[in-house]
Amino acid sequence: MNEEQLRAWLDSMPPDERAAMLQSLFASYDERGQQLDTEQARADVLRETPGARMRDAGRFKVAASPLEHAGALAQRGVGEYQAGKVATGREAMAKQKEDALQRLVAEILREKTAPAAPARTAPPPLPPGAPTGAIGGAGAYPPANALSAISSVLRR
Repeated sequence: MNEEQLRAWLDSMPPDERAAMLQSLFASYDERGQQLDTEQARADVLRETPGARMRDAGRFKVAASPLEHAGALAQRGVGEYQAGKVATGREAMAKQKEDALQRLVAEILREKTAPAAPARTAPPPLPPGAPTGAIGGAGAYPPANALSAISSVLRR
């Protein structure tokens, strides 16, 4: 099945069934995307931390302490680190989405191309004069309990 056939198959599905299938496929990714958006916003706030500035102290100006400069630099660094983690998370999520979609397509293809189970047919009728009983002439041919024993073995 090529891409055009897959699109045609998806288009032929009832809209509610198609929406439910796609929603179940991408629901967890939407939640993770919202988490990544929140983390990205936090990272952006930290990355935009202003540097330390001089302050007014009455008639004088007081320089920022080296610790204030270090703190602002550290906050910007943490913001960059978190932004990198978000970017990595988005890439991983995109890869997972692509893999899930490929698995879905493969499953659909397997279902559409799987050979149908052969139809079970009744055994041919017994020829005239064939014995109609089990060994010793007891019961119908084949014995009912033999069929149930065979079918119970086959079910295992």
